[in-house]
Amino acid sequence: MARISKRRIARVVATARHNFGLDLPSAVARKIIKWDDDELFVKELSDNGELDTAPLDYFSMALLAQLMPGKPFVQDELISHPLERWHFPLIASSAEYCKAFNKEWRNATKHLMVKP
Repeated sequence: MARISKRRIARVVATARHNFGLDLPSAVARKIIKWDDDELFVKELSDNGELDTAPLDYFSMALLAQLMPGKPFVQDELISHPLERWHFPLIASSAEYCKAFNKEWRNATKHLMVKP
């Protein structure tokens, strides 16, 4: 597990701001770093928040695990087995799943959106 440091927290906050338009509290940033047991993205975080595709995928999984914990209440037809957690909608995700995801995302992030 990656060590939780002020620099890593700052990088997680910058990544959430840059890629998702979210202003994360440090407590959520700490949980995201803890989630990354295999250090799939923590070592890849740059100071400005930019990430390549693979680390960004893992970062988004960790972000959703903290902001939208638990199983979705609708099944995405794109994935045949029951979902264990939310995922960002994919190109072929069902309309029902996309609608449910967007509603839950808005609820989870309404107080975290970066102010213009």
